Amino acid sequence: MRRMIVVGLTFFLVVPALRPEISLKIRGGANLIWPGDYNHGAEGRNAYVASIASGSPEGEFGSFGPGWDIAGEALWSLNRYSSIGIEVGFLRFRTDSLIAYQYPTTSPTLLFGGATDEEASISAVPVLFKVVYTRPISKAVSLFTGLGAGIFLCSFDYRYAFVGGYMGATDWNETQTFTATKTAFGAEGQIGLNIPITKAVSAEFSVGGRWAKLSGLEGAWTDAGVSGGISYASGGEDGFFSVWDYRGADGKIYRFATFDSNVRLNQPNFRKGTFDLSGLFLNCGILITL
Repeated sequence: MRRMIVVGLTFFLVVPALRPEISLKIRGGANLIWPGDYNHGAEGRNAYVASIASGSPEGEFGSFGPGWDIAGEALWSLNRYSSIGIEVGFLRFRTDSLIAYQYPTTSPTLLFGGATDEEASISAVPVLFKVVYTRPISKAVSLFTGLGAGIFLCSFDYRYAFVGGYMGATDWNETQTFTATKTAFGAEGQIGLNIPITKAVSAEFSVGGRWAKLSGLEGAWTDAGVSGGISYASGGEDGFFSVWDYRGADGKIYRFATFDSNVRLNQPNFRKGTFDLSGLFLNCGILITL
């Protein structure tokens, strides 16, 4: 009986004292990525259009630029300085563009062209295991670093629409779509400052980097339109993001990126593309210690 009393007192008195602090964080801010093959394809198409256009094109094919993210973290303290936890977030990047141009066909005066509207977006839900180390650097400010690794649940959407024809007509049109989902492994690291507001609430400001790549992006595609007065439509579940080289009439090589099926396997330097989510982020947030 005495032993049971001692064990019981130990459980009720010692274990609560060892219970780790739990902190909740919400943060968000600006992101910058280097999408790699997608942006290289946009650059290649812009260069190709400039080489064939009659006059200067209006607009250009767009590239991915800055985006945004938001994330929530639950952290359990291991000791005074170290914590572990889980982060779940959401990040999104989007590009849209409108380009119009004409180019000569069978004769310099017989022009074909029109306007192309293109949209693409990628979003991801990172689920990461995190390790955070915090150290005071003054009475009012602490420096923290964090490392996280896990999975990124990604979705990609693309739409291309062309309307045009010969000599300014609009009797030709084409619409392409591509949608895909992909899970990729990734990691991120950050460093920042923690500034207490109250005993339980702190403001945080951080900068960090992310590494995550989507290779073998595959999904559903459609291609429909009217060409020379004839309607057509095709599509399937075997579409993928691909990059390849096209040799123009000027002899130069232009890098293209497309979303469809295996129809371009015979193009020079064909390969499946990689979409890169790696980049930098600048965040601010609130940390609440329970």
